[in-house]
Amino acid sequence: MSIRASGFLKVLYCLALLLSVIPAPFLGESGWVGLATGRGILAGGMLSSLAMFIAFIYRIFLVIKFKNTLSAVYVKSITALIRKLGIFLMILGVFGALSICFTRIIALGIFGHPGQGGIAYFAVGVYAHLISSLGLPGVIIFEASRLFGFEQSLRENPEN
Repeated sequence: MSIRASGFLKVLYCLALLLSVIPAPFLGESGWVGLATGRGILAGGMLSSLAMFIAFIYRIFLVIKFKNTLSAVYVKSITALIRKLGIFLMILGVFGALSICFTRIIALGIFGHPGQGGIAYFAVGVYAHLISSLGLPGVIIFEASRLFGFEQSLRENPEN
């Protein structure tokens, strides 16, 4: 039995991939937050980031072009829990990446004032950046759950 990916899951997957390689300053991250967090995935160098960007764009193209790209096999074991964990981490990662755009609003909503030197903006920005880094591990865990499901299905039904 196959599970077809919903439209929400496809959009979430593509956003998690795309937002994991978009530099945070494009999303509105301040310079101090970038210095404190090491600029995330781009800290590895431009060549590795470019290679990952090309691979992610190709994967997004496959998800958009072929409707069964994210389909999975229905399983009831720990694999289903791993799949849900991957989806949850992707949701957190996309939420964190988008919250970088609203750092000032969130900081003022939590603390009421920016504090001396805008420390509230810095604190919220660092946490938003850390939460946004959960998207890529979520994609990896989600893909691993799909692989585990296909392997489990083959072990249970070797004639297929």
